[in-house]
Amino acid sequence: MGVMAPVAALIGNLLDLGRAETAGLYAGSLTNTPALAAAQSLVDPSEQSLPVVGYALSYPYGVLGILAAIVMIGRVVPQRPGAEHDTELQSVTVRVGQGRGQIVSNLYGRYDGAVGVSRVQRGEDIFVPARSDRVEPHDLIAVTCPADLVEAVIGSLGDRPSAQLTDDRSRLDFRRMVISNPDVVGVHLSKLKLTARYGATITRVRRGESDMLANLETVLEPGDRVRVVAPPERMADIANELGDSERRVSEFHPRGFSIGLLLGLLVGLIPIPVPGVGSIELGSAGGPLLVGLLLGWRERTGPLVWQAPHDVSFTLRQLGSLLFLGMAGTSGGAALRSALAGGDGLRPIAAGFVITSLSAALLVAVGKWQDLGPAGTAGLVSGAHTQPAALAFAAERTGDPQLDLTYALILPAAMVTKILAAQLLILI
Repeated sequence: MGVMAPVAALIGNLLDLGRAETAGLYAGSLTNTPALAAAQSLVDPSEQSLPVVGYALSYPYGVLGILAAIVMIGRVVPQRPGAEHDTELQSVTVRVGQGRGQIVSNLYGRYDGAVGVSRVQRGEDIFVPARSDRVEPHDLIAVTCPADLVEAVIGSLGDRPSAQLTDDRSRLDFRRMVISNPDVVGVHLSKLKLTARYGATITRVRRGESDMLANLETVLEPGDRVRVVAPPERMADIANELGDSERRVSEFHPRGFSIGLLLGLLVGLIPIPVPGVGSIELGSAGGPLLVGLLLGWRERTGPLVWQAPHDVSFTLRQLGSLLFLGMAGTSGGAALRSALAGGDGLRPIAAGFVITSLSAALLVAVGKWQDLGPAGTAGLVSGAHTQPAALAFAAERTGDPQLDLTYALILPAAMVTKILAAQLLILI
């Protein structure tokens, strides 16, 4: 997104726009509110409303243009070979065929961890297998995997019997539990040793709106909803260890949040020298973002949990955006009215149209060049424009997990780049 800053500067010069309005135009056409805040921090108090004017005039098409680009992506970006698949998780019972017995960990490895075994029936015995256990011919095993792998797994292991292991809940039951105990947050499932201690396993994790297959490397986060398979008499012990409290997981624990926010604000104040210009800062948006990335990677430090529950995080994010937009609109409303009344608003609107359209076209071209497929390209466009609305819109059109992955990889770099570029547009 840094490449669009010179384009915005060129268009601003051609249209005789001021630096402050050009910076707001850049932030609005690329739909980045923190960049607007960074630009406002460098302008004179008498010009505080000018970046808001450029932002407000270019922002609407900044949103609508990217939504239109996502619609077009499905038509112009070819699907990657073998990428069409159904990622919905399904459970199926398989009877292991003659000569197809194998160690459970080898089965996991064959499908790159996309298959899990939650229970095994051998004769009259039903148990949760460890990774080192071996399934033998005539065993009935309950397998969880993406829907598109079901037939392949059955074909490689044996056949499908008429009865389902999951129908019998007398000896092994299953239940959804919510992760609310901070002692298990940021912990790998392998360290909980549920199979060895309770004869239990976690087969699925629902995080936000996404379901994923659990494995030993899965790290639990607050608010995760996990499916536990365990003997009925051990369910209470496991629930006590995981927390399983909706009330507790919705509570906001301010220690980690406050310390992380303070560190982020301090980092945001560190001046970054730019030869021939002066210095710029990450500011109150970029600093916390950078520190948040580092602390989120750490998950936890001793008793401090850096991860907030998904619902709490979403609420705070929405509240912060609403408060800032409300304040920005209040301070810039009068200047926006004057710009529209005087006919000067058409130039920033046209400039925003050009910047947004050019940016979207370049990103779609990169997606095709890198063979990302429609979902990956949509994630690239949404992340580069730091636009959750575009991500949600794209998610309704595809269930490919590459959408979220690409978005998450691109968004932090795009956010920091825009914050710095908006300040350079003011200073240069």
